[in-house]
Amino acid sequence: AARGYAGNVANNTRAMTFGGGNSGMKNEIMFGTIANTGNFADFGDLTTARDQLAGTTSSTRAIYASGSDGASPSSALFNIIDFCTIATTGNAADFGDLTVARMNGGMTGSSTRGMYAGGVNPGANVIDFITIATIKLQVLQIMCMDMLVEEVVVM
Repeated sequence: AARGYAGNVANNTRAMTFGGGNSGMKNEIMFGTIANTGNFADFGDLTTARDQLAGTTSSTRAIYASGSDGASPSSALFNIIDFCTIATTGNAADFGDLTVARMNGGMTGSSTRGMYAGGVNPGANVIDFITIATIKLQVLQIMCMDMLVEEVVVM
């Protein structure tokens, strides 16, 4: 089904789209095999339906973070981080929480680390990063005006 404001990730084998909204919020995760043509199929569900979220991957895990409930004009923002194993269909599981609830941020990563930065939430000046293989949130807080950098590990 058509949807707007969904997040997307891929590894070398699968492409995935998740969340989004079109006549209501979606909690669906859909996937396609990159080497094949055809439609996307059901992968599973996010822990919470939301849109305007972001994602990143390692070769084995997909990570989905943030989002909103899509209510207008005043959306509730989420600090949720979900993950799933890309090779196995099924529902996402809880990875942890961002330090600040926000939406429309950017997420990127490498084979070991993911970073979520920016987003809409007045006053949020935090970059969250995760170690993708473990369920552990780490925070890099940047105070832009004073150029103070502080790192906090949350277990």
